[in-house]
Amino acid sequence: MHKVIEKNKDIFSHILDFKLEYDEHRTPYQILYRALRHKTRQIIAQEEVLSQYRNKLQNILCIEAQTLIDVIPEIEIILGKQSLPSRENRKKLDSLLVHFMELFLDIEKPLCIYIDDVQWADKVTIDWITNIILKLENIVFFLTYRDDDIDISKHHRLTEMLNELSSANINIDEVEIVPLTRQNIESLIVDNMQLTESKEVAKLIFERTKGNSFFVKQYLKQLHKDGAIYFDMKSLNWKCDVGKIDTLQISDNVFDMLCKNINVLDEDVRQLLCIASCIGNTFSYDLLKKYLIIHKYLKNHFLQLCL
Repeated sequence: MHKVIEKNKDIFSHILDFKLEYDEHRTPYQILYRALRHKTRQIIAQEEVLSQYRNKLQNILCIEAQTLIDVIPEIEIILGKQSLPSRENRKKLDSLLVHFMELFLDIEKPLCIYIDDVQWADKVTIDWITNIILKLENIVFFLTYRDDDIDISKHHRLTEMLNELSSANINIDEVEIVPLTRQNIESLIVDNMQLTESKEVAKLIFERTKGNSFFVKQYLKQLHKDGAIYFDMKSLNWKCDVGKIDTLQISDNVFDMLCKNINVLDEDVRQLLCIASCIGNTFSYDLLKKYLIIHKYLKNHFLQLCL
C-alpha cells in the first residue's frame, strides 16, 4: 500500500505516513509526534515556500503555538520564539493537533494520511484520527490492520471508530487482503519473467508458501539467489531448473528465511542491525551514530571488567 501511495504521490498535497507499534502504544501520541516532526522538517527544507507555510501556520495556531512547540520543536524554527501558553491553553493540545493538520491541506489536492498496524492504536490516537476525518475536509485516510494480531470485535476501539464514522455518513471502503492463489502466483511469474515452466513453479511455490504474499516474494528471491531461477545471457531469457527447486531445502517459515538472509551478511552489518533494531522503526543517522558510540563504550567497559 505504501509503495502504491508513493507511486501516485503527485495527486496528493502531502503524504503523512507512520506505522504503529505494540510496544509504543502505551505512550500517548509518541509515534504521532514523531511523524508530525518528520513532516514539519520536510516543510522547513522547502525554503522557496517556507514563508507561505509560516503565515499559514501562524493563522492556524495564533497565540497557542507554544503548546505545540513543546511536542513539535521544529515549529519554533518556522515561527520563531513564542510566548508561553496559559494553563488553559495547555488543555487544548488535542484540538491543536487537529488544527495543525490544516497546514498541509490544499483545495486542489487531498492530504493523504496512511497509518499501518492501526490495531495497535491507543485511545488518543483513535480520537485524533476520528477528529481529523470529522472536522477537516479533502483528506484521504488509508488504515491497515492485521486481524490475526488482535481480536477485532465489536468492543475494540478500532471497530467503534469505524461505526462512529459510518453513522456520520463518512464513506468507508474496506478491502480484505487474502492469500495469493496458485493462478495469482503464476501470473506474477509470467508477467515478470515469462518462464515456460510457470505452472510447475507456481504450484511448488504455492504449496510451500500457502499464498502468503510476503513469503512468495521472499521465496522467489531465494530461488534466484540459489540459482534455481536465473537469467540466461545467451538466449536473453529467464530460465529455471524445476528439479532443483523441488530439492532445495528452503524453510517454509518466513522468520527462518529472514534469519538465513541476515546470517549471510558481514559481521559489522549484523552488529549495526542489532543496534538499529533497539532504536525503533525509523531513526536518524545522528541518533544511530550516538548509539554506536555508546555501544562501543559499554562493550570496552565490559571487557575491562572481565579482565
